[in-house]
Amino acid sequence: MTGSHRRRLLGAGTMLLMIALINGFLIDSLALPRLALSAHLVGLVGASFLIGLSASWPTLALSPRASAVGAATAIYGFAGAWLAYFSAAATGAGGSFPMASMDARGGALVEEVLRFGLLTVAIALFTLCGVVLTGLRKARHT
Repeated sequence: MTGSHRRRLLGAGTMLLMIALINGFLIDSLALPRLALSAHLVGLVGASFLIGLSASWPTLALSPRASAVGAATAIYGFAGAWLAYFSAAATGAGGSFPMASMDARGGALVEEVLRFGLLTVAIALFTLCGVVLTGLRKARHT
């Protein structure tokens, strides 16, 4: 199971890298260019982390279920973060990003969807941290 999760992490990281690179070409054409630049950087960092995580995944002592949860939360967390930033940049809904958006606001529904998305991304990434730390601790004791 760990091998397939490793490949999923590598594939998702590579796809996110490609998407973030394309995002870089679109920065000036989006409603909020500073937020578009932030989305580009979030995508690059997330892609780098996913690719690095795929390389270290076999060193973690994880059950098949924990491996699946970890891989899913990593992919959702990093891809979801990029999507939230990019969506805000494209729609002009920067209420959750006051510094990058220069206080631009979108419609109430769009702002709430973005806020909810960011909350779920944060929960996913904290869950990922727990899975990785548990896998490291168990690997140390084996």
